[in-house]
Amino acid sequence: MARIFFGIAIYVAAITLCWANDQPSQTKTTPPSSTAFYRISFKQGEAVPGLGEVLAVALPFECTSDGTVFLTMVQPLGAGSGPANLAPFQNSLLVTSISPSREAHSFPLNQIPDLYDITDLGHFASDSEVIFLLRAAKGQNKTEHHLYIVSFSRDGEYEKTTRLEDDFEIYQIGVFPSGNYLAFGYDRSDHSPKLALLKEDGTLLEYLKAGENDLPKSLLGTLNNSGKGSAAYIAPTEFVAQEHSIYLVQLKTEFPLLEISESGAIRALHFKLPGGLRISSVIPSDKNLYVRVNGEKDQIKDEIYELDSETGNVLKKLTVSTDQSGWGIACVKGNNFLSFKDVKGKLVPLIGTTEAGN
Repeated sequence: MARIFFGIAIYVAAITLCWANDQPSQTKTTPPSSTAFYRISFKQGEAVPGLGEVLAVALPFECTSDGTVFLTMVQPLGAGSGPANLAPFQNSLLVTSISPSREAHSFPLNQIPDLYDITDLGHFASDSEVIFLLRAAKGQNKTEHHLYIVSFSRDGEYEKTTRLEDDFEIYQIGVFPSGNYLAFGYDRSDHSPKLALLKEDGTLLEYLKAGENDLPKSLLGTLNNSGKGSAAYIAPTEFVAQEHSIYLVQLKTEFPLLEISESGAIRALHFKLPGGLRISSVIPSDKNLYVRVNGEKDQIKDEIYELDSETGNVLKKLTVSTDQSGWGIACVKGNNFLSFKDVKGKLVPLIGTTEAGN
């Protein structure tokens, strides 16, 4: 998961580059002129109690079907030491969930027994658990590192640690209701993408095969785009849970969004966005798909599109003032758009509703 940092503190962050080569050729389309246009207006709720001062968060948000939002709070530089089991120079990140009733739970990595030199590669929230993908050393021997899935209950209690096999390089993980995992990464030999189902014990269940033009030939790129030499970046992707499926979102590209079912079936979704627009993120929703978009030259557009996942058509175009939506929309629940913002160090929820635009 590519993280974007927002807050009062200043951060030195790696720039996530998007790959420009190896794009599938697609005809640019324009939504029909009859596309409905709406504006989102927000009202401020009461501050979430018991969190203390919130200076910065890392995006994107995650959201589960009950409307619980998961956000990653960032410990600012100079604010004290993070958990002792983190790797050197690793950002101290604390995942926190906020329920619709404003009840908060945190998921601190220092609860994990016998893992050291931890690098946090990302997390995934489901309706029953929260899992983390970590690279770490087992015990005090810090010379040998492996990938682990660490599971927490929704209340923030540590449950188990599962070591993953070293079959391929995994950097995205999700979990289905059955307990099986969905893993995405790349082959170490040629950097080709790998999508796999893993059993509850972390062993391989099966590799999944996407359509011929649904994934890039390589997930790694070089600064000079030659395809040779040391890798400079990993193609940005994210997993988003939607009902009983998990979407693999290939950010800022013309590759399709892939819907993956618990059985391993893959459906490629091609959307009819206006010419030049690409999906920059998917907003979790209990209805249709809502996406943020980027324009030409990677310019962030202050627009959201509601899409029909069956036909690919644009159903609505929505706009929101940046100063109203706080840190960006976390999820769509019913007819409400949920967000948060910082008010004097307190985390304050925002509830957005739509009205027809001109």
